Amino acid sequence: MSSSKKQPLSKTKVAALAERWQRCLAQDLPDLFYAFIDDGDRKFSARLVTYRLQGKNLERLYALASAGKATDFRLIIHLGLRKDYLSIEIPKQPHFSLMIQPYFKQKDWQSGCFALDWTADSRFNIGPGLNSGPNAIPAAGAYLFVHSWMELPEEDLHLPFESTTHALGRRVQAYIFSNAESLSILADIERSIKAGVKCLDIHLGNGMAVYSHPFSFRPVIEVKGGAPKQAEKRSRNVSGMEDDDGDSYYDYGGPIPPNLPD
Repeated sequence: MSSSKKQPLSKTKVAALAERWQRCLAQDLPDLFYAFIDDGDRKFSARLVTYRLQGKNLERLYALASAGKATDFRLIIHLGLRKDYLSIEIPKQPHFSLMIQPYFKQKDWQSGCFALDWTADSRFNIGPGLNSGPNAIPAAGAYLFVHSWMELPEEDLHLPFESTTHALGRRVQAYIFSNAESLSILADIERSIKAGVKCLDIHLGNGMAVYSHPFSFRPVIEVKGGAPKQAEKRSRNVSGMEDDDGDSYYDYGGPIPPNLPD
C-alpha cells in the first residue's frame, strides 16, 4: 500500500486507464483480481477485496469535494486498468484500478480523480499479521456483498462487470452516487478526518443484477470513524449503515451505463 501524497490524476491518465478496462478481453478479467503478498514470513496470492485512500490524500479529496458541494455534487468511482495488465505471474501491485472523483458538472467527467491503493489490511482479509480483528463484522448489507464477491469461482470473476439486462454485452465503466448519498459520505469523511482516522475504503462486492442495475458488481464504500454520533441523524434519503466500530457503509452506487452523469 502506498503512503505517498497524491494529487488528482490527469484527465488523460484516467481516460487511458478507463479505455484499457473497456478493451480488456472478458477471458482475461479473472486474472486481474489477485495480488501476491510477501510479508517476509509468508508468501501467498490473495483475491483483491479492498482499495484505500487515507491520510493527506483523503484530506485532499475532501477539500476538492467541499469546494463545490453547493452544486449538484456527486461522487463517482471509475474502473481502470494499468497498461501492463497482461503478465505471466500475479503482481504485487494489482493491475485493476479504482479511482474516486468529486463530480460537479458534465465537463468534469474523469477530472479530479484520486487513485486508491489496494491494501491487504482489510477487515475482509483476516489472517495472521493483518490488522483486522476476527470479530470485526461490518454492516450486514456490505458484509453480504463483499463475501459474495470473495466466494465467486475464479472463472466467473468477469461476470459481475458484464451487463445481464437491457444493455446486453456492455461492460460497466463507473458508479455514481446520488447527491444525497455523496453529501452524507462527505460528512462521514469530515468526521473521520476530525477524529484523526482519515481513511476511506472501497470494497469489491457482488449483488444481484436487475433491469435498472444491470451489473452485479457493487462497490461498497466504508468510511472508517465516519458514523454519526447518537445525537445526529442521517437524512431519510441516504442508505448509510453503521457498525459497532463507528464505521459507515454505502452500497447504493448506480452503474454507468445506464446512469449517465448530466
